[in-house]
Amino acid sequence: MLTPHPITRHRGQRGMSIVELLVGVAVGLFIVGGAVKLFVDNLTNNRRLLVETRVNQDLRAAADVIARDLRRAGYWRNAAAGVSSDPAIPAVINPYRVVDGTTIANQVTYSYSKDNVDTLDNTTEGFGVRRGVDGVTGRGVIQLRTANAWQTLTDPATLDIPTAADLSITPSANRIVELWDSCPCLSELVCNGNQFADPNPDTGVTGIHFANRPRMAVRQYTLVLNGRAVSDARIRREVTETVRVRNDEVFGACP
Repeated sequence: MLTPHPITRHRGQRGMSIVELLVGVAVGLFIVGGAVKLFVDNLTNNRRLLVETRVNQDLRAAADVIARDLRRAGYWRNAAAGVSSDPAIPAVINPYRVVDGTTIANQVTYSYSKDNVDTLDNTTEGFGVRRGVDGVTGRGVIQLRTANAWQTLTDPATLDIPTAADLSITPSANRIVELWDSCPCLSELVCNGNQFADPNPDTGVTGIHFANRPRMAVRQYTLVLNGRAVSDARIRREVTETVRVRNDEVFGACP
């Protein structure tokens, strides 16, 4: 029996060539690189989504706090005294009626009664909202005025309110409800004073009205907050909320 020649047996056990090995390594690296890129992209997208959610939640939380406080603007326990149907009893002006967004830029102030006293105490009953600047980071923050001090609502470490224009509270859809039909003299047609003719807002019929006639102002405001993430300035969000002030302003008197 013949045994195979040693050289012949060696040639029958050949492995991969260097070229085949390099091609295999290149294909493997390409697959691993794609998997790594997919993993990194997934982590980046998750991080961006978390940052966007955090910014949106911070803005929404601040807007909710502002809206709850702003709805209380103008509350006065003696509000009924703001209108008088008896000419002998003058109407009393509500000291808490003003919602002011013009006196100081990027700041809205208002007030509401917190005690049984009919006069406004700005120290304890003056409130407001503004865009302030954090003293440590220098970033913009939303602040709420409580007890004559400004309390920061947003975290400057994660959220920046870049400019004063990124906070706005503007009147929207405000309307006047006429209360003149509660004046007894209108039915008697014997009223004197500053009179003028205009249509009844309910019927459209022109009648005798009075410049200081009893009215009620229904007030509504649009709150807009803009902010951006500190970790990525490209991530910006805007929150808009409509706030209906629950305490309607009543004023005027029957002539």
